[in-house]
Order: sequence, then C-alpha cells, then structure tokens
Amino acid sequence: MTETEKRDQRQSPRLKYEASVELESDDRFYTGFSRNISGGGLFVAVASPPPVGTRLTVRFRLPTHPDPVEAEAEVRWVRDGSGDLMPGMGVRFLSLPDRVSAAIDQYLKQHESLFFDE
Repeated sequence: MTETEKRDQRQSPRLKYEASVELESDDRFYTGFSRNISGGGLFVAVASPPPVGTRLTVRFRLPTHPDPVEAEAEVRWVRDGSGDLMPGMGVRFLSLPDRVSAAIDQYLKQHESLFFDE
C-alpha cells in the first residue's frame, strides 16, 4: 500500500508529534519515537517493527494530558526503512479511555494538520 493510499484511508487528521513511545507485546518490548498522531493512532519509528496484526500496549505522553497515556493498539502496517523512508509502523488505537481521547482531540485542535485538501 502506498503512502497516498494509507493517507486516503485515515478517518481523522494526522499531526506531527514527536515523543518517546514504549510498546509491549505478549513476548517483546519495543521503544521508539512517534512521528505523528491522530485520533486513530500513531506512526512509531522503530528499527524492527513487529508484524502487521500484532497487538500492543502503547505508552507515551501528551502535552494536553497530565499523566502518561496507556492504550491498547494494533500494528496496521510496517515500513522496513528501504529507500529514504525511516523504518517503523502505523498503530491503530483499539481502546482509549475517554479522558485520553479528549486530550488527543484537544491536541489536534490546537495544531494544524500535516495534510491539506487541495
């Protein structure tokens, strides 16, 4: 799937957001950095992303939320880092507490979208 096709499938705006992220599956622990965020998930830059479909617990901080965020997520797509693109994965939030969803929405409203409709 191309970057354009992925972008076209998104249901909420995506914003640049760089923060340390911890991810944990049943048998592995990953650390990386988010590159962007939306109400639906994150892109996380990691050297060796787990396979598509892997369920993870994701932990990160938001400037609009006082406590660390913890959410259940699923790997939706991976990028191996070939070419000029950094390796990483797109994760979709499976469950977000209402207060975390509100904090993400507040962050998104305070900033401009990375993509603009022409």
